[in-house]
Amino acid sequence: MEMSLSGAWTKVINMFSHAGKKLEQEVNQATIDSGEATVKAIVEHFKNQDLGWKALSAETLKRRKRQERNALKNIGRGEITRRLKALQIPHGKTEKTGDLRSRLIAGGGDMILVVTGTLMSSITFEQKDFKEGSVGINRGARSADGKSVEQIAMVHEFGSGHVPARPFIEPTAREMSPKVKKIYEKAVEKTFKE
Repeated sequence: MEMSLSGAWTKVINMFSHAGKKLEQEVNQATIDSGEATVKAIVEHFKNQDLGWKALSAETLKRRKRQERNALKNIGRGEITRRLKALQIPHGKTEKTGDLRSRLIAGGGDMILVVTGTLMSSITFEQKDFKEGSVGINRGARSADGKSVEQIAMVHEFGSGHVPARPFIEPTAREMSPKVKKIYEKAVEKTFKE
């Protein structure tokens, strides 16, 4: 008895033989897309103040303004402009540096974890390989007064002493989990479509 294949078997065999490289490319893009989407979601939580954080006391607000005003004396125009952009605070290219500093100090207002945009603009995605990456704080980032932004983020994520926990990474990771799963599912599906 003789058997023969019927249908588009050549096409199927060809598709599977080339799937490895294409799958790697699609997963690589899914890794980038999911990392960037998570960073964007964290930044949106900062802007929207929607994670249920405990409000700042009047004393803390007053102290924070004074500290930031002093700390911002040491940073240059480029860094101030970057932070204004992160906070989406309108500013002109011809404004004096002192005016930009004042706008930056006023921009955060009573927003929690947002005064100068340092922490928010330090949130980053780092790709380790085609299938793995991490979202966190830029390890080299420093506040205007020289403090490690990574350590500041840890204090707020978990709380410390008189500073209550104001988590932003863990709740966003939990929120993004189903969305990230869908991004990877689409990558696999795209691999096997024509």
